[in-house]
Amino acid sequence: MSHEFAPDIKQFPKFDLLKLTPEKPISSIPVLVAPGFGTGAQTYKLLIEQLYSNGFITISPDYKYGHEPKKWLFLPDVDAAKQQALLDAIEAEGCLNEQGIRQVNVVAHSKGAYDIAMVAMKHPENFRNIIMVAPGGLRPKMDFLKSVKTMKEDDHKDKEDKVRLIKTAESEVAKLVLENNVYGKNYKKDKIRYNLEGLTSATKSMEKYLPELRKKGIKTVIIAQINDPMYPPSSFSPFVKGNVDEFIELPGIHGEIKYRPNGGQFVSNLLKKLEKLS
Repeated sequence: MSHEFAPDIKQFPKFDLLKLTPEKPISSIPVLVAPGFGTGAQTYKLLIEQLYSNGFITISPDYKYGHEPKKWLFLPDVDAAKQQALLDAIEAEGCLNEQGIRQVNVVAHSKGAYDIAMVAMKHPENFRNIIMVAPGGLRPKMDFLKSVKTMKEDDHKDKEDKVRLIKTAESEVAKLVLENNVYGKNYKKDKIRYNLEGLTSATKSMEKYLPELRKKGIKTVIIAQINDPMYPPSSFSPFVKGNVDEFIELPGIHGEIKYRPNGGQFVSNLLKKLEKLS
């Protein structure tokens, strides 16, 4: 990891687009990093740098909260706003193919997998490969109260894991965790927005979308976290068989994609394999 994270930043009214471009890219097709719940591009700077160091042009939207369209007349539609930011990022920085269509590869984390699946369902022509890391939304649909209970339990465990990392991990990892915590605290200040997106994460299911993505010709890979309390690999099994190109189980990947280099290196190698660049 470099000592200074210095991406090019293109400013849009509703998000900032971070971009790192290697001197000699191994592919003209950029990798779009789709942030998870309560996070932005800055949270994934380690992943972005790992992709960059492996020769990939990498882009990610740093979403500006407070610009959401309204649903039901007054509630902020966080999902629609984030999904629009992802689509706008593709239209701004995607690689033009022979048909003049802008395309990207994607690494989507947690709820970012749900957001990118929604975009890909409507605009499949923009996508080549989607790698979903510890994706949200892959399990049988829970009732509302059970979803809320599970979300609170998972949030509590996430806090415990971060405290443990700060106390025991090497200084660079602890620094990244602390920076992520600051972002999360700012995000939680708007309780309506936080709870709306949290409930979306806990209650929505992607089960019907995986076969549709396959029909639309998009290669999809899922990396599930072993022992994930909210989305264990066993909950994926009814949905992934015959519907994804590869299903991988790894320990600790939910956090490692943000905090440790081996998470970013793993997805970089996977992208090279999918694009046959290795």
